[in-house]
Amino acid sequence: MELNVNLAGLNFKLKTIGTNDIILCWRINPDIFEGSDYFSYVFVDVKSQPNDENVTTLNESRTAKNEVYDLSVNNLTPGTNYTFIYYVKSENGIPSKDKKQLSSYTRPLPPPQAANISKVTQHSFAITWKDDQNLSYSSYNIIISPALASLNATCDDIDLENGNCSLLRKENVNVTSLVFDGLAPGIQYSFAIYTSIAGLSSESGLNTSTYTIPLLPNKVFIPEDNISNNSLCVSYKDPASNFTHWSLKISNKHIPYTNTMMVPMNVSSVPLHDLQPGTEYNITLQTRVPGFYSINKTTLKAFTRPSDLHSIDIPKQMVHTTHFTVQYEVWDDMYDYFQFTTCNVSCITETQIKGILKKTIHNLTAATFYKIEAFAVKNTSKTTLKSKNPGTATSYSAPESPASVLDTVDCKNVTIGLSGNNNILFDYYKIQYNNKTEKIFNRTEERAVLSELTPGTEYTFVVYTVLTGIKSDGLSTITTFTRPGDVQNITAIDSTNASVQIEWNDTLIGHYDWFNVNATCRSPNNETNMNKTIPIYKTCNTSTILSDLDPGTVCNITIVSVIDNGTQLFGNSVTKVNTSSKESVIPSPTSNSRGNADSYLWRAAPEHVEISEQETDKRTLTVSWSKPLNPNGIVRKYQFLVVDMFEKEHCLKANYTYLCKHDVCKDDDNYKCQEAGFTEPKLCEDAYQNYSMPLTVGNMTFTQKVEHLHPYRNYSVTVRAYTKCWGRYIWKQLKTKTAVPAAPPSKEYINFTEDEIIIKLKPPKKEDANGVIKKFTIKYSWKNKTCWNSKDGDIVEQRIPCNEIDLPCNVTHLRPYWYYTINMSASTSEGEGPYGGCDGCYLRTKESTPGDIENLTVNPSAESANLSWSSPCRTNGILTKYTINLRNVDTNESWTNNTSSNETNHTIRNLLPYSNYTIMIAANTKVGPGKFAQNTTLQTKIDKKT
Repeated sequence: MELNVNLAGLNFKLKTIGTNDIILCWRINPDIFEGSDYFSYVFVDVKSQPNDENVTTLNESRTAKNEVYDLSVNNLTPGTNYTFIYYVKSENGIPSKDKKQLSSYTRPLPPPQAANISKVTQHSFAITWKDDQNLSYSSYNIIISPALASLNATCDDIDLENGNCSLLRKENVNVTSLVFDGLAPGIQYSFAIYTSIAGLSSESGLNTSTYTIPLLPNKVFIPEDNISNNSLCVSYKDPASNFTHWSLKISNKHIPYTNTMMVPMNVSSVPLHDLQPGTEYNITLQTRVPGFYSINKTTLKAFTRPSDLHSIDIPKQMVHTTHFTVQYEVWDDMYDYFQFTTCNVSCITETQIKGILKKTIHNLTAATFYKIEAFAVKNTSKTTLKSKNPGTATSYSAPESPASVLDTVDCKNVTIGLSGNNNILFDYYKIQYNNKTEKIFNRTEERAVLSELTPGTEYTFVVYTVLTGIKSDGLSTITTFTRPGDVQNITAIDSTNASVQIEWNDTLIGHYDWFNVNATCRSPNNETNMNKTIPIYKTCNTSTILSDLDPGTVCNITIVSVIDNGTQLFGNSVTKVNTSSKESVIPSPTSNSRGNADSYLWRAAPEHVEISEQETDKRTLTVSWSKPLNPNGIVRKYQFLVVDMFEKEHCLKANYTYLCKHDVCKDDDNYKCQEAGFTEPKLCEDAYQNYSMPLTVGNMTFTQKVEHLHPYRNYSVTVRAYTKCWGRYIWKQLKTKTAVPAAPPSKEYINFTEDEIIIKLKPPKKEDANGVIKKFTIKYSWKNKTCWNSKDGDIVEQRIPCNEIDLPCNVTHLRPYWYYTINMSASTSEGEGPYGGCDGCYLRTKESTPGDIENLTVNPSAESANLSWSSPCRTNGILTKYTINLRNVDTNESWTNNTSSNETNHTIRNLLPYSNYTIMIAANTKVGPGKFAQNTTLQTKIDKKT
């Protein structure tokens, strides 16, 4: 008896296939089994093919909830063909007539032992592995990575795109070998060997890898620019194949030296350091991958450069006009010769043999800058290698010799003329003399002054030009005496009414040949001059007598020492001034009459002093005068007075006294004269007095400047002279010039409105006006804020002139209710005086009507409207209220509301629904309302209740 179950629609299949297990999968759909007998169990018979040997039977209970089943068949033999028979049974064990059947191999095992790689070349290698005849499989799958289109292998079938090689298993063959060709050099290839049966590959494979042998790069070179005295650089370009490293072996056949380096492929240039200078090296290069070197080698030969020069210098003492000598040192002898390049506008190259450490460069141009570059040079079979860096030295050639002449000679100074050297290039002059003392002078100086010399001494001066510390080859020589020194201590040792005897000292003169004594004398009686020159030779005494003089004659004695060596050199003139013969005594009056006595005294007194020139400025006056034409004796004093005439009671502004302090001015008889006719006024508060100003003898002009005077003021000045009596006062009237006022004007009155200030000014006091007041200037300032309560704004100043000083000044176009500061100044023809304020000059303009309100918003409803606004930017006063004008456009009915000045929100009530209105609002101060804001239209809303 068999169970009637239809399995035609059953999806019975293989889910996964492994080496030792296979998972079966099916789906039980109850709809499939309509009309079939009910079954409770599912069975699967597993049979091994081809003998149809039953291996095992698996069963599963059917449940209402489980319609999809997985069934794992385990403990299977690898590489074996199995048949799976699916059927069902009823609860009492009756099998179904209908059955489902599947067949499949299990996956085979991989080869048991590792593969061996051999016969590796640049483009091929062989792979060998052992077979196990006990394992069940039919072929091999070998996967090579990376895949190449040029791949060639001893496969039965090959997929070049995926690198998959198929090879049938050979019976009774224990070792399988496979050759791959057409590979790229230097590439790592990976292999996986799988077994296969019935299209099923083993789950794992034998994995191994190898590199092919790499090629050498197409270009290996040593850049000459990278060669130094102790290093060089090996580089490659255009690699012929891939490689992981390149190997460098560096050797030197002359000294025991070998160094091997392994460098990654991505480093295309390798520096070699710590080499010997001027030495030949062999560099052998191979490429490498793990396990293999390139078959071929490349060997390069290269010299290192000679060492740079240790030092190079052009000593200044070895520099001349047409040549100089270069000195240098070297570190070693690994070179063949030296090369020198001398450059100015053009360059000249010369050589020097090995071992000679100096070189003289010829054919130079005077005072010319030269640059020297020196190299150590090594000759090789292929090229010439110079040291990497040149030894560099610079120098000017020596300048040309200067032109110089003796200019002036003094006692302790000699001046040498240096003009005519402008066309010579140099920095400065150097002058040596006698004991090798040196002095430096700027090239722009046309005269060289040599000071601190000894009077009356012979000197030889040698003049050089110097450029950057280098002296000229040629020189200029000047020999001269300094002038003799000065005589000392000229003294009048005796005098009479007709003569004066003088003597002097010659100890500090040095060498001299004679003296010239010159006397310039002036008689007080007729003001005539007398000149006498007396030569006194060295063999004579150092004294002489001046004779035939008038009584009271004043003489200036000048003595000069003289050297005569073909050209006469004179010492400085030394003058003894105011040496005088004795002065006559004024006789006593012959009459007892006072008038006669006064008349006699006035005849003995000097005549009046004539003021020759006068000049005034704003605060100064200057007066010049000369000695009286008939002084009636030796003038011993002058008195200069300045009287301020401003106040009714005049005061003495300045009192200057000039005193003669020479011996000739002494008044041994102390004769006193009586004065009458003038009483000096009292001193001004800021008067100036001086009683010790020096007075020289002679018919010279005196000039006195008086400062600190008041501008635009009258002053009286006078000068009188004194011999043994005072002369008379003769007055001159002077007036100082106009200046700017010393003080600002004052306020007579000030008024103001909301936009104007009217101010009447009075000139400064007379003592402060400093001239005639021509105009006033009003300066007014305010803070330029945008609105009355804003924080911005700078202080702004403006000025207006008031040319009519008798009329008030108007400051117009002002802001209402705004603070202003007033300052004013007065002007004369000389300009504007200082600014000043006044009581009431900081003020606020009066109130006016306010500006427009701002930001009006209207929010209507059916019977009311809420209004909101901002206060005016310029209130122009204190706000008192807001006025609201409302008009019904439909009925032309109008009315007005007033609100507090503190309110900027207001609700208008009792409006008609769905009606049109216009609103205007104005702010108010005590002056009145401002402009009403522009009409704002509103429409009330529809009353929903109606």
